[in-house]
Amino acid sequence: MKPSHLLPPLLALAVSGAWIGSQRRSIATLELESEALRGRLEAAQPSAADAPSPSLAARREAQSARGGKKIDWRKIAATQAAMKNGGDGDMRAMVALQRTLLALSTEELLAGLDEIAGLDLSDAARRELEGMMIGILSNKDPQVALERFADRIGGTDGGLSWQLANAFQSWSGKDPAAAAAWMDRQVAAGTFENKRLDGQHDPRIRFEAGLIQHLVVSDPAEAARRLASLPEDQRDEVFANPFHFRIRPGTEKAVADLIRSQVAPGERLSALGRSAAPLVKNGYGKVGEFLGAIDAGAEERAAVVGEALKERFKRQDEMTTSVDETRAWILAEAPADAERLSGEALAHLSEWLEFPDMAKEALKYQQESGNDDALVAFLKNAPESSREGILELAGKISDPVKRAEVEARFLNNPNRLANPAATGP
Repeated sequence: MKPSHLLPPLLALAVSGAWIGSQRRSIATLELESEALRGRLEAAQPSAADAPSPSLAARREAQSARGGKKIDWRKIAATQAAMKNGGDGDMRAMVALQRTLLALSTEELLAGLDEIAGLDLSDAARRELEGMMIGILSNKDPQVALERFADRIGGTDGGLSWQLANAFQSWSGKDPAAAAAWMDRQVAAGTFENKRLDGQHDPRIRFEAGLIQHLVVSDPAEAARRLASLPEDQRDEVFANPFHFRIRPGTEKAVADLIRSQVAPGERLSALGRSAAPLVKNGYGKVGEFLGAIDAGAEERAAVVGEALKERFKRQDEMTTSVDETRAWILAEAPADAERLSGEALAHLSEWLEFPDMAKEALKYQQESGNDDALVAFLKNAPESSREGILELAGKISDPVKRAEVEARFLNNPNRLANPAATGP
């Protein structure tokens, strides 16, 4: 096995542990940590000049483990805790251990989980160890991982449920019929009843999303049946998380038709937009191809472009698009709503760029179009830290009703008036 082939399961393993340790982190933060972790793992890899091949090393370590060498789970737990708290721990030892575990059979991994269950550890340490093992087991045999931990899917440990949802997605890609049958049995058994008191992180939605994205390809009718079996007010959530539902090449029209036919009318445009938004990571052109493939109407175009813009400017390190390029794309793909969308794009950009520069663009669009739509959208969505600038520019809105709507962000909020420092200068 080449190092580049070894790295993905190691990353999946470590990212799974990171998720368990910090369930409230945003997806964007998790992605950044994944990239950082990739560098750390690559740095810890022995060079080809002074080390045996990874496959040989893995075989030797596995033979040693099977020959009676016990794995020190307590030591591993201590290393994980140190790394979680900001230290590097013994990274080379962790990589060597992961190679050993990757070489274990399914039966040996299950035996290791039994051993971990019998140790006197804190709940946090046990979750970290289990997360590491589940990551490997899910990669090797997702069905076994799901069977082993099915009774914990609906529990309060959202990180474990997230891992198992990924395992289920992997299984769904290999055998969607078997995965669907297992899913139906678990639904009937009450496995997916949400045990969280706050009602969040509904586990069934994540699992159904992973299955439906594959059934759209192999059995569109079954995909529609499964989506229809969910409460109507929850169906749009299937398409909300790109980790669990992703539009695959060639499925654009099938996904759009599924949303059009099964999602509640009030949520349909939002679901379509959110499902397509991640495509923008590969450039505006990919979103345009999607709109063409689904024969999108004007409202659908506006919804998809709007969500794509939010995704495009979510993080500063993805600011690779110019204002002019964004404006041209909006005019080409959603001309009926171009002014509003252009104003919203400037508002997103002003999170990272200078507000006065974005304000100049909004005023330019106002002059070019002869209406206030871009300026109004910009001022309604610009960061509240630019309060003074927003209120000053509101005076340039010709329509008194729309001007009042912008001013209402601040003037009708007594808390902000009483404490303007809370919203910026």
